[in-house]
Amino acid sequence: MSNLSNLMKEYFEESDDKVIGAPLLIKENRSMPVVPEVITWKIVTDPERFMRRFEFNSRDRLVDFLGEVLELENEMNHNGKLTVDHLHVDIEVYTKSIDCVTELDIEYTHAVSQIYEDVENYGYKSE
Repeated sequence: MSNLSNLMKEYFEESDDKVIGAPLLIKENRSMPVVPEVITWKIVTDPERFMRRFEFNSRDRLVDFLGEVLELENEMNHNGKLTVDHLHVDIEVYTKSIDCVTELDIEYTHAVSQIYEDVENYGYKSE
């Protein structure tokens, strides 16, 4: 078996986890001094859907995040279930007409993850 075939075999046999995000693309490197925590979307069933919790250190960041997500949903004409509890937001998303995850949901998860990163990295004057 060629080196490329071995590499591909190892890659596809690595994990059966159903998550979307960097863990599928980046293996943990134990020789790195700092391994960043990667938060991913999980796939759950009944119906099949993506889920993720977003936590914030201030109400301002949470409100900004919600505003951006709602704007995204209007642009995409695709909505998730948003549940707010104190300083965290739980989001579930799937294509309701077929009760499962589609490419549109994958696009939604990537866009929402980017919004979260942007809101978390934005410098607030009051903090």
